[in-house]
Amino acid sequence: DGPAVATIVSCVGTVADGAAIDTSTLGKHTFRVVATDSNGKTMTSTRSYTVAEARPDARIKKGKAAFVGNNIYGKATRQTVSGSAAGGKKVTYTLSAQNDATFADRFTVKGTASSSAYTVRYLSRTGKDVTAAVVAGTFRTASVKPGRTVTVRAIVTVKSSTSPSSSLKGVLTVTSVARPTKADTVGFTTTRS
Repeated sequence: DGPAVATIVSCVGTVADGAAIDTSTLGKHTFRVVATDSNGKTMTSTRSYTVAEARPDARIKKGKAAFVGNNIYGKATRQTVSGSAAGGKKVTYTLSAQNDATFADRFTVKGTASSSAYTVRYLSRTGKDVTAAVVAGTFRTASVKPGRTVTVRAIVTVKSSTSPSSSLKGVLTVTSVARPTKADTVGFTTTRS
């Protein structure tokens, strides 16, 4: 402003032009830009943003039993269920992945593959066979709003040739897509009866 038309001659922010703002630490942050015009006047604009914690909460149950593992993060030994079946029969486990973050997130799910004695299949909530993607760790859920859950079923079939009392120890890991360092793991053990 002033008698002459002013133009912006510098605009300096908290980070360099084109650089990403800091999202490496959790909590509230501020970003400031100072603009100076050709008349020497300055204007400062400050904005705040919050980096929230990603928090997938994996829980598991066998059949119609209650889920175990609610609000226990990353400790598969404390989030394991067991089942048994005769040769040719199956045990069904349900993984429930809840989004305990304050923002919508997607999850990847990785699970244990079949063995020579046990066949493991994974089904999405709609019943679609997603075994290959879960075993590869590439199965991605749709966006999950805060407090909401998605489910995946693991169906373990004991092969007829399986030795009595042998077992398959399975693991399911749910990882945040937004923050891939945040994951939660549950386990399931199936024994031939």
